[in-house]
Amino acid sequence: MALKLSCQRATQEQIDEAIELHERMLEITRKRDVEQFINLNSAFHNILLSACGNEQLWTLLQTYRDQFFDRRLVRVFNAADWRSMPKQHQRLLDAVQQRNPRLVEKAVHEHIKTALRIAIERL
Repeated sequence: MALKLSCQRATQEQIDEAIELHERMLEITRKRDVEQFINLNSAFHNILLSACGNEQLWTLLQTYRDQFFDRRLVRVFNAADWRSMPKQHQRLLDAVQQRNPRLVEKAVHEHIKTALRIAIERL
């Protein structure tokens, strides 16, 4: 829901910042620098989610993501996961840029499904 709202409400400045973060993450992903990836990944998601304009929704998602996904999952990534994340983030970013809520919903479902699979298999 948050990213569907972001499709409608994100400013160009927020989108540009997400693009910059994504580009920085691409290099970090190649290096598999876990700590930098965690920070950039969190910032990337935060900028896209905060664009929803719903402070309560964004804060709730930020808390759960930070505590349960961002800081734990990346530590158990395998090579396929490292290759998959940039592609998934690009789909999220493309959908918001295109202001396409149906496309963003599909990208979010794929991203969450991947995170849950990793958690179930490796945590």
